[in-house]
Amino acid sequence: MPINDEGRQSEEEETRRMLELHHGGVGVSHIASAVDRSLDAVRDRLAAAGHPVRRRPGVFTEEQVTALAQEYEAGASIRRLAGAHGVAYGSVRRALLYAGVTLRPSHRAGAATTSPPPSGD
Repeated sequence: MPINDEGRQSEEEETRRMLELHHGGVGVSHIASAVDRSLDAVRDRLAAAGHPVRRRPGVFTEEQVTALAQEYEAGASIRRLAGAHGVAYGSVRRALLYAGVTLRPSHRAGAATTSPPPSGD
């Protein structure tokens, strides 16, 4: 592998190594450690090579959390928001709670109900 004056692989070789690891199922944080680069640098390099990496579910910017809260308060369901953003239901729920949103009761079939306990008669 070609090494530059700073003792690093060439950018092309480094990208090739990142792609090999990524295709082998290695996570971005482990790739970053293996090539001594930041998570963002690895994500950017993989994206530039045509292999974008979705950020870990549940990681939203403040702007995204605000937008989620506004959509939810306008009537969107947590499930719809999760699907639209490609993240898990729990990630959206946590983001909404973080934003201080009061959650609506679930209306899904089979969801827990608040029926009174049976009487002992």
